[in-house]
Amino acid sequence: MLWKGIEPVVHYVTDRYEKGIKVDPETLATFRVNWHPSEDLPKWAITISPT
Repeated sequence: MLWKGIEPVVHYVTDRYEKGIKVDPETLATFRVNWHPSEDLPKWAITISPT
């Protein structure tokens, strides 16, 4: 499967995520640099630009 000529990287996760765990704002800020609100659903969806 290709998207714009690039093969996606997919990981199968078998672990369970615990409820109530949150990422601290400083760590999240490093990822939010590449996040942009979706043009169609700006309140609910984001577009992530590759680095």
